[in-house]
Amino acid sequence: MSFEGYQYIEERDSGDNIIIEGVVSKKSAFTTSDNQGIFDAFGHDLNWLYENCNADTVKSIRDSITNMYEDMKTNPDWGATSAKLEAEKAIQAAKDAQATADKIQATSDTVEEIADARNEILEMLSQIRSMKDEVVADTESVRTNSANARVSETNAKAYVDKVTIHWGLVNDKLCIIGEE
Repeated sequence: MSFEGYQYIEERDSGDNIIIEGVVSKKSAFTTSDNQGIFDAFGHDLNWLYENCNADTVKSIRDSITNMYEDMKTNPDWGATSAKLEAEKAIQAAKDAQATADKIQATSDTVEEIADARNEILEMLSQIRSMKDEVVADTESVRTNSANARVSETNAKAYVDKVTIHWGLVNDKLCIIGEE
């Protein structure tokens, strides 16, 4: 069979009636009557390419592939540029990972320092509470002593007043006795 141009694949409806005459019969192992076989898919793809790609587009794609193939055959560094770019990306990714690891380590060190400082602060707070309790006890003692001192002062004044009164009485009696 000679190729005289593009030939469509045969298509049939669900009743197995031919809708579009074509080159491949639905009676093969790769085609189905509901047009869902593997060859049907290839055929539809080829139909789409034929209908949507003009000759210039196809020629451009063919030339691009041909040039790439020739470059692969003749350029000993073909692929090396891509490999070098991938290696550079991998090196950068490793550097980024190391920077992240360093940040995590620094954060970890900072967290440990903060935990140590927190523990020191808690110890200081405990000491301050203990001192506060002592100050409260001492303040109560001072208040009690102050109240006792006021009572003693009052008692002492009363005693002095009493002694003064008695002294005055004694003195008066002595004066009376002295006059007699």
